[in-house]
Amino acid sequence: LRHRRTADRPTDQCSRPCRRQRDGRAVRHQLAAAMNFETWYRNVPPITRFYMTACVALTLAQYLELVSVLQIYLNFDRVAAGEWWRLLSTYFFLDTLNLSFAFHLYFLYRHSRGLEEVAFRRRTGDYCFMLLFCAALLLALDYAVYYGESHGYEWLPA
Repeated sequence: LRHRRTADRPTDQCSRPCRRQRDGRAVRHQLAAAMNFETWYRNVPPITRFYMTACVALTLAQYLELVSVLQIYLNFDRVAAGEWWRLLSTYFFLDTLNLSFAFHLYFLYRHSRGLEEVAFRRRTGDYCFMLLFCAALLLALDYAVYYGESHGYEWLPA
């Protein structure tokens, strides 16, 4: 078969036919081409780019001890006292800076980019509205279940 490596083929050549550079080495694939961070970052769809940047910025701020986890977690008593940023920061803080954060960020990038490029192709406003609607629905459910339950409003049957 033409696409398999053979013992007589040098290892620096691609397993499939490729265009050649001036010096004669094979160009591996378009995805393996050297791509710097700025080019990659600009190719990320806008809502995904904003969401990832906000997650990284908030996690770095927590890691550098500019903010504490106690200042950004969702607490409806503190929201009622005027700390409105807690309604948004609960969605942007994934984890402390560790391997778990890297995996969360990777899956956020992969799935959000897939949604934005396939399901919501050329409808960035619809994707943004879907994210905001889901966030508001989750906040309402969280308020109804946890906050109401802790204040004596048991509306769920036992």
